[in-house]
Amino acid sequence: MSAKRVRRSGTPAASGAMKTLGRRTASPTFLTAEDLSAPPDSTLATATVLLMAIGLVSVYSAGIMEGEQVFDSTGHFLLRQSIAAVLGIGAMIWASRLPLAKIEHYTTLFGLGTLLILLIVLIPGIGTKISGARRWIRLGPVSFQPSEFACLATVMLVAKYAASHSEEIRTFKGVCKSLILPTMFAALILAEPDFDTGLMVLLIGALILFVAGIPWIYVVGGASAGLAAAAGLIIVAPYRLQRIAGFLDPWSDMRGKGYHIIQSWIAMGSGGFFGKGLGGSVQKLGFLPEAHTDFIFAIIAEEWGFVGATVIVMLFCVIAWRGYRIALAQTIPFARYLGMGITAMVTLQALLNLLVVSGLAPTTGVPLPLVSYGGTSLVFMTSSLGILWGLSRRSPQA
Repeated sequence: MSAKRVRRSGTPAASGAMKTLGRRTASPTFLTAEDLSAPPDSTLATATVLLMAIGLVSVYSAGIMEGEQVFDSTGHFLLRQSIAAVLGIGAMIWASRLPLAKIEHYTTLFGLGTLLILLIVLIPGIGTKISGARRWIRLGPVSFQPSEFACLATVMLVAKYAASHSEEIRTFKGVCKSLILPTMFAALILAEPDFDTGLMVLLIGALILFVAGIPWIYVVGGASAGLAAAAGLIIVAPYRLQRIAGFLDPWSDMRGKGYHIIQSWIAMGSGGFFGKGLGGSVQKLGFLPEAHTDFIFAIIAEEWGFVGATVIVMLFCVIAWRGYRIALAQTIPFARYLGMGITAMVTLQALLNLLVVSGLAPTTGVPLPLVSYGGTSLVFMTSSLGILWGLSRRSPQA
């Protein structure tokens, strides 16, 4: 390779592969375009674009009635999602060209910026409160959720710390230090309140540490402490207890806590094998809440049947497969942990949404990545996958 290695602040330029993980050293990174000369992973990009395309069609179909009633336009959600999709594709291409050293260099700044906007959204008058939760910041016609920043920031922060502190990460002190900012993210997100995203942030950070090789005693201890904390947060919040009750026995309160899941089952069950056809959903006509956002998969299953639902699941499996292959092919620890974290972020969110819609997990507010309506989520997911796509260009063996 003719690319020139560049000295990073405080770290001599290295030659050859990364030193073993057992030593405390910053991972070498590459700054020149020649490092992106390998063919990009076209399978990953194709799966991403297909999910976005399916999402656009499904958002239009599922949001027709609400768009007409609330905004006097059947294409309101389609238009906004289409703009986000164009921005998302541009963001994906841009992120795929980012030098790895630049990503690592700006990780801490991005993390502190995320912490700042998570604080700002809690300020009355700045953060917009909807349905009792202050999760949005509105800038003119555009609104976004700062919590979307937190998942990617957690991936970057924990990946950087694990790569540059390979010995310390195997100690209790190192584990705690690596999770300082992610824990602060989770606490602020819980204050919005948004239990599910806060839990997701900590889970993603823990998975990266697991991949980095922290001792099993910390894995078991962390999981136990996390479960205890989650149980406590559920007990002290009556609405969370109602969600659990609705999950365990939705038929006991069909018009209350069990309503969402029952209507979702009706949608999925009535779709049969081939579905009712595009636009044929009945549940989207005011029966299933959040039809174009959190429960869009149920509408897809109703209109496209078992075949359409299977296609969605398989596309996410492709992203998981290609993502983990790309990550495992990296010789630089920071790149490996970054790839693992982004893949986990996308697939875990997809898995949680599919479990909720299928009635296998309590109702949450987690959307289906790349498919559900939501501009902020779409742009950040495509940006994250763009970074992963860029890693594939550094690993031709993937």
